[in-house]
Amino acid sequence: MKLKNKKIMRSVWKGYFVINNYLINSKTKFKLPENIKMIYNRKSTVLKFMEKSTVMIYNGKIFRQIKLNKLMHSHKLGEFSFTRKPLTVKHKTFKKPRFKRNK
Repeated sequence: MKLKNKKIMRSVWKGYFVINNYLINSKTKFKLPENIKMIYNRKSTVLKFMEKSTVMIYNGKIFRQIKLNKLMHSHKLGEFSFTRKPLTVKHKTFKKPRFKRNK
């Protein structure tokens, strides 16, 4: 059997990894609409039936709301929920030195 994609890390016979919490509507302590699911597991794969749905993925601190689309198919959920803050560069402004007048 020849594989077209040589970068496959998981065996083909195992299939995609999907958590059962997405398939079963689990009870949560938060009141959410029916179309939004809360997911703690970031290593599950986005499948075709998950498209056009909204999920809240836990990044270790808070839940991030993400809308899944066609381009996210076969990627992991953790790729879209960042765990670190984006790096911001603060540029210092150059100030001219003030000279004091001696009286």
